[in-house]
Amino acid sequence: METLTRLAGPCCFCSFSVFAFKNILKSGKESNMVKIDDKKVANILFEMHWESDEAEHSELLFGHRVNMWRDMFPRFMGEALYGKSEGDMLNFDYGPGETVPGAEERNVKQVRPTQFEKRKVQGQPLQPRRGRIYPQGLLAALPGIVRESTIPFRIGEISGDKLVADFNHPLADTNLNIKAHVLKVADKHREAGGVAKHFGDILTTGPGYQARWNGTPTDFYADSPFLRIDNSSDSRFYKQPRITAHIDKQARDNLSHLLSGLVHPHTRVLDLMSSVHTHVPEELYLKELVGLGMNEQELRQNPKLSGHVVHDINTNPELPFDKNQFDAVICNMSVEYMTRPHEVFADVARVLRPGGAFIVTFSNRWFPQKVVRIWSELHEFERPGLVLDYFLQSGEFERLHTWSERNWPRAWDPDDRYIGKVWQSDPLYAVWGRTKK
Repeated sequence: METLTRLAGPCCFCSFSVFAFKNILKSGKESNMVKIDDKKVANILFEMHWESDEAEHSELLFGHRVNMWRDMFPRFMGEALYGKSEGDMLNFDYGPGETVPGAEERNVKQVRPTQFEKRKVQGQPLQPRRGRIYPQGLLAALPGIVRESTIPFRIGEISGDKLVADFNHPLADTNLNIKAHVLKVADKHREAGGVAKHFGDILTTGPGYQARWNGTPTDFYADSPFLRIDNSSDSRFYKQPRITAHIDKQARDNLSHLLSGLVHPHTRVLDLMSSVHTHVPEELYLKELVGLGMNEQELRQNPKLSGHVVHDINTNPELPFDKNQFDAVICNMSVEYMTRPHEVFADVARVLRPGGAFIVTFSNRWFPQKVVRIWSELHEFERPGLVLDYFLQSGEFERLHTWSERNWPRAWDPDDRYIGKVWQSDPLYAVWGRTKK
């Protein structure tokens, strides 16, 4: 607990905001001439880019107090980091098999569907579905796999008496570009005990599962995916205002940083499924920022909105706006509550101008009563794949992109009930695209 409290509070090493880091990366200048060696620790932002048939993908991982003497990195990166200082950036390209193990035929196994253990989720047995991710423990009948294993595998094809289980890494055949941004370097006062971290493994654990298996659409929509524990009227559930943040302060800063690069200044923006927070930076000076949400009081207390509308998109997915009215639509921390997402995404395209951006962001927290069933069943990196599929199913968007940002220290916030209990900031995921011109 002492360590958690110390990391959560402000200190010289983790109290920098994402905007300070942004300025470091933008300037490329060294404001701290302390150089990395075995006696130093560093904050390093790892940034990985890759492509699938459906989209471009970006993964950001914050390396906190990276220990050059003990920790490990992708090939060539560790040696290259020595002698670097704050503001430096290294860039590496890796081919298939150079960062994660290459694909092997022996890792693709054919099993009987009866070997898949149908554990219950929300009272219903979990069924194997094409393209989905499951823990290996559900195939405990296979040699070498124990029931407790949570290592993911992917289901490929399913036919009457055959199920294809792919145990290869999802990035096994993928070209990866990885950048390492040196954000802070400091003296290491002592060599404490601990675990050696392999930042290549951490960075590539999870990413890949948001892409389709062999380009085949994933079966997300069987088994009544949009049922909820509480299927009663949303207007009743949201009648009570919730004047609270749905992600922690550091994640809110990261989200504002992301939106600052995707939303253009002096434009008209719709905040879909809005509440008391919008996360759009003040410096964009928007012409109009309209909030559409479920609670009048929450919307009135949002200081950034220029106007608002109370509207339930699960009851009526047709948005009460004109065609081509907005330059961008954002939906923050709410897509997991949509029960009619395909209709909503299609109508978002209608209210956007040609080339307008639709940006959907989410984390790993939600109201369990109102989250749709499919969301709670999915692997954390499958959820961007589900949202990406909403974009693809609409047929209205291009230049699709997924984004993840993980592992930041939790910033000090006296209103955060997890301070002193959880040292990591909430992860941030995003999917966006632009309407076809």
